[in-house]
Amino acid sequence: QLGLDTYLWTENFCKDDLWIFDKVKEMDCEWLDIAIGNPDDMPIEGIKQKMAETGIKVVTTHTLDASSNLV
Repeated sequence: QLGLDTYLWTENFCKDDLWIFDKVKEMDCEWLDIAIGNPDDMPIEGIKQKMAETGIKVVTTHTLDASSNLV
């Protein structure tokens, strides 16, 4: 299975980026890794709807700054 990361198109996934699901489907990929730049901007209901419409599965990634990174 092949997936793509939203960082290919945006640093902060928000409602204006829901079109990416259609692009990923068009590219014959099964997964989308959504980069969470700002959790308050996440369009949760829109993501659920696009997952149902396209069949794309989702994982998430979040960037940690120096103050929250345990490594």
